[in-house]
Amino acid sequence: MTITHLDTEAMPWEPEPDIPGFLAKNFHVDPDTGGFIQVHFVPPDWGADIFDGQPHRHYHATVYERALCLSGDFPHWEFAGLDDDEGQLKTFHRGVFMDRPPLTLHGLFPEPRSQVGSVLLAWNTGGGTFVGHPRAKQETIDVPFGQKGLANVPFTSPRIFPTDDVPWRDDAARKGWRTKRLTEEAGAALATTLVAVPPGWRAEQDVSFTSDKTHRWLFVLNGDLNVRADSKQIALRAEHYLDWQNGSAVGFAKGDVVSEGGATVLCVGHALD
Repeated sequence: MTITHLDTEAMPWEPEPDIPGFLAKNFHVDPDTGGFIQVHFVPPDWGADIFDGQPHRHYHATVYERALCLSGDFPHWEFAGLDDDEGQLKTFHRGVFMDRPPLTLHGLFPEPRSQVGSVLLAWNTGGGTFVGHPRAKQETIDVPFGQKGLANVPFTSPRIFPTDDVPWRDDAARKGWRTKRLTEEAGAALATTLVAVPPGWRAEQDVSFTSDKTHRWLFVLNGDLNVRADSKQIALRAEHYLDWQNGSAVGFAKGDVVSEGGATVLCVGHALD
């Protein structure tokens, strides 16, 4: 059984070796697939030198990419297909969520670039999506502008949207709780849900949700959350990360005050249920 609890705010920023100029805090790396969970920092004005300052686009063969912008601004481009040389500018701001399946064509132009920098919580189902990764040549396929030799590639489209546009839904089983389902399970990518826990909420019964063979995790966006992990009480606060796998269990005991002041939690592979 394995449980990881990280106060990510206290973690130092380190250079991301596979993307020149990025800084990162790594929470989890799957040794088999290369999948990861991390926050990365995009510095202001980043991108002037990447790809020698030239426009660039590519797609990923097998990896699902998901990300939530925590702060700042990060511009990038989405392309509808080979004949789309202009693309559509998408700028991440706080609360913008990305659900990118394999075979979506995306990239960068030299301008505009980030004005204030950006912090992104990102999780991928495999490695090779960053330019310096050892698997990049197999996973990330560059598509030069004007290239016509990929007509048979069934390009897909991402979903990029402000989470504020998704309505909260009342939780039928837990009075006062609300949820937003951001994306469903797809391939190796688990479902993603925002959960709002009201202040002072007490568990009315014992609740335990195990990882089984699935790697489940959460990230506290704001507030406080008190959980029991394999019977050990853990006090989570904003920017805390928790994962559990290999049969570990997380939950609440009857009578526990789950949140003193309320919390908003990003949940992957579960909804605190």
